[in-house]
Amino acid sequence: MSPVKKLCKPFKALLANPMYAQSIVSPPYDVPTRQEAKALAMNNPHSFLHITRSEINLDDGVKDNDERVYAQSKIQFEKAIQTKLLLHEQTLGVYPYQIAKGTFTQTGIIALFSLEAYRMGRIAKHELIKPDKEKDRAIQLNTLQAQPSPVLLTVPTDKAFNRLLNSCVAKPLSLEVVDSEGYFHRLWKITDSDLVQTICLQIESCNQLFIADGHHRTSAANNISEHHSPIHNDRFDYFLAGLFPAEEMIIQEYNRGILPNLGISAEQLLASLQSVVALTACEKPKFINPGHCAVCILNRWYIFSFNQSDNKNPVDSLDVSKLSQQILSPLFGISDLRKDTRIEFIGGKSFDLIEAKVRNAELLAGFALHPTPIHSMIEVSRAGELMPPKSTWFTPKLLDGLLVHCY
Repeated sequence: MSPVKKLCKPFKALLANPMYAQSIVSPPYDVPTRQEAKALAMNNPHSFLHITRSEINLDDGVKDNDERVYAQSKIQFEKAIQTKLLLHEQTLGVYPYQIAKGTFTQTGIIALFSLEAYRMGRIAKHELIKPDKEKDRAIQLNTLQAQPSPVLLTVPTDKAFNRLLNSCVAKPLSLEVVDSEGYFHRLWKITDSDLVQTICLQIESCNQLFIADGHHRTSAANNISEHHSPIHNDRFDYFLAGLFPAEEMIIQEYNRGILPNLGISAEQLLASLQSVVALTACEKPKFINPGHCAVCILNRWYIFSFNQSDNKNPVDSLDVSKLSQQILSPLFGISDLRKDTRIEFIGGKSFDLIEAKVRNAELLAGFALHPTPIHSMIEVSRAGELMPPKSTWFTPKLLDGLLVHCY
């Protein structure tokens, strides 16, 4: 029997050249739409979106999963290496990563994490993946022979881990960039073998880690690992991720919109809602209280509360679950959020966006929810349960392009 892999380990990163890092980094590949990605990268040949969203370099008629997209991604990736936009590190290391803005700081560590631990549940997931999205990322990883986008992991409060992170970020900074929302993203390199070992051992002492954001990336990396020969010096057995303390992380709401192809009018939808919940007209909300939901329909906002129950299941207690169980499924037959083409997910504080989409008839109605608390996410993961798709929107997000794991 092969030995159990270490939970995490250092690696020789492909690192953004500090001279060009600000123009290289980009939002995570799955945040902007194709047109948004194209606009962001239009006048910036250094943008990492040319690699992670390489369809922007092709005609608009080319589908996102066309084989030419993956070929273009490889061309752009190799070009970035050849032109020294991305630099190969020569020493094994781990990378403290801090996101800061005003009084907010979120400090973690970028390293490689065990896919065996993921398969065993020691790195726990909380949602199912969409097979087409997982396949897309797996093809790209296999084409590049690299993992270009880090997964976001979290762990409950660990004072020793926090102290260790704070000591790391007291060292000289390697690079710093600012994202479009004004967050500073700072990276340090730790290559001292004793300190690297101390960090990895501290992480090893954690009973369980939790995927916060990046289920498709993790599943894609696992797909690559399972389809390679077991004799490959374990280079496919780890995935790139950043581990951050749970108490420092921010979850915003992940809202739902009903598309116009529902087969009923907005007036009929409103009447259906009024038959099961008490709607109270309100101004555009700024925040939704737990146990409540706001809906924008016919260019007006209403607020209502969910029915409460004694069910102690951690999944059923989530507001995103209550919306599905009490409204979307019984009233409109929307039961499989992973496959139903009548539902749209809108991440972050999106009241303005929901209102605009309803006004422009892009949505029949938009539902705004209270954010899922991170302790609820961890509780669901620990129980081995799964939350509804798109239940958490973590912000700020790790940037693409700062560092890459090459197989």
